[in-house]
Amino acid sequence: KLSALVDQYGNGTLRLSAFQNIVITDLPNEKINSALKELAKIEFQVVGSCFRWTTIACAGNFCGKSPDYPKKRASETIAYLDERFGAVKDLNVRLSFSGCPNGCARHLVADIGLQATQANIEGKPVLCYNIYVADASQTENSLGKLVKREIKADQLKFAVGSLVENYIDKRTKQESFRKFEARQRKKEHSTFATSSSSRGGE
Repeated sequence: KLSALVDQYGNGTLRLSAFQNIVITDLPNEKINSALKELAKIEFQVVGSCFRWTTIACAGNFCGKSPDYPKKRASETIAYLDERFGAVKDLNVRLSFSGCPNGCARHLVADIGLQATQANIEGKPVLCYNIYVADASQTENSLGKLVKREIKADQLKFAVGSLVENYIDKRTKQESFRKFEARQRKKEHSTFATSSSSRGGE
């Protein structure tokens, strides 16, 4: 369906970005609105928060090394973040979901990196994620630091939501997530500091 749409509205060429996005090239201005409507019909939504454009996830369910399905977990998290923060138009936060320490989704260079793991809790194996957060205290391109270990997978979207909410509540004007986290750590020594409007149960 997508290839037929590209032939109809573009020049038949698709490109893939580093963020796993599909780019349709050479689309005439007068055809853009029609193309957007057709894309929505085949479930390629092009409206929403930044998380839909900057999040990447590995195909861990194919390689056999991941205890979880990172793409499914990413979709679930994005839907939750869209619901909570969809009205905030100036966000630019990159999420990466990797299924194992190999880091095929490059979780160590994302603003918020999530890596699936299996923990032993009360003698039982439990699907969890480790959370890494970018640190610009040294350089803008520093690798992420582990800030939370073994978050249960069904609670992951809430943990990520707390990070994003804290950033929205306390950032300065035009402050990037990386710079905010570096400043916040020096000030509060915890990247999971409670935001002014945190929700119960999260």
